[in-house]
Amino acid sequence: MVAVVLVFVGTLAQVDEGLYQAQARYFKSWLVVRPLNLPIIFPGGYLLGVILMVNLLAAHAARFQLTRRRPGCF
Repeated sequence: MVAVVLVFVGTLAQVDEGLYQAQARYFKSWLVVRPLNLPIIFPGGYLLGVILMVNLLAAHAARFQLTRRRPGCF
């Protein structure tokens, strides 16, 4: 849900800031301070990417167990 809001706000910001400046501010940053001049701090694209990667690795580690068997062998 946070990623959807980030994409929406970043897209709206392109109107005032331009494509490359909005991309650098919203999607290529760790934190976004005052998005659309609102008094909040929002996670940037890099932070969301790292959080999603950690979530994916944790789910993979919890779901799959390491074994010595080769794939396809029973």
